Amino acid sequence: MNEEKSTTEAAEEQHKTTDSRRYLKALTVVGYTSGLIFGPMVLFGGIGWWLSERFGTMLFTIGGLLVALIVSNFLIFSNTEKMLKKLK
Repeated sequence: MNEEKSTTEAAEEQHKTTDSRRYLKALTVVGYTSGLIFGPMVLFGGIGWWLSERFGTMLFTIGGLLVALIVSNFLIFSNTEKMLKKLK
């Protein structure tokens, strides 16, 4: 009976460890994806804002944010699928 209990406890511990690893991998995917969204937004939005301030029109800011949207979507679709395959 004692061996059964220790085997069960070992199995539960392994299950908890596996769940913890999956949780950390999922957090990594969320953090990475957030970076893929905010990185281009800050870069291209910032460049657009700077150009808008320099030339006195908001079109550059809007254009920069649109470019950021396109770039971030491309990066998300191309990279997230690879990361999710590693999650399994």
